[in-house]
Amino acid sequence: MHRFEGCYREVFPAFAAFVHQRGGQLDDARDIFQEALLVYYEQVLRHQEAVNHNYLFGICRHLWHRKSRHATRQTAELAPEDIPDPEPFYEEPSTNKLQALLSRVGERCMDLLTLFYYHNQTMQQIAHTFGFSGERSATVQKYKCLEKVRDHVHTQKMIYEDFLA
Repeated sequence: MHRFEGCYREVFPAFAAFVHQRGGQLDDARDIFQEALLVYYEQVLRHQEAVNHNYLFGICRHLWHRKSRHATRQTAELAPEDIPDPEPFYEEPSTNKLQALLSRVGERCMDLLTLFYYHNQTMQQIAHTFGFSGERSATVQKYKCLEKVRDHVHTQKMIYEDFLA
């Protein structure tokens, strides 16, 4: 099941955003994603395929469309006063919690990852800023910094919801 943890981390946030853009709720996204994981798991067992995030996302989309068509039929039968007010949907990851995590891996790593992910600097620009010998050195250093973050997340047994406000 370890390889499916990556599926959750990689695919669920994108699928939750997809559902939100189409007027769905976070609970809908979670339910459908769990159902899609079961379908996907059965396919992997049957065909011994490697993990394919695009295929999983496609299953999620298919299940969402099926559910939304069914819900549309039911909504048409509801009176406007029976439709609940919309609630806040998908919480964005808390920047404060993320920055606290980054600060634990050291200032240099925090600066490097911030330049790459928040300021969208290229590896070449980062290499120049930090005085690395080249783009490849910057890429290796970024990888090492990400590994420090992953190790910390793993040792603290953190999950995606830990970063929500």
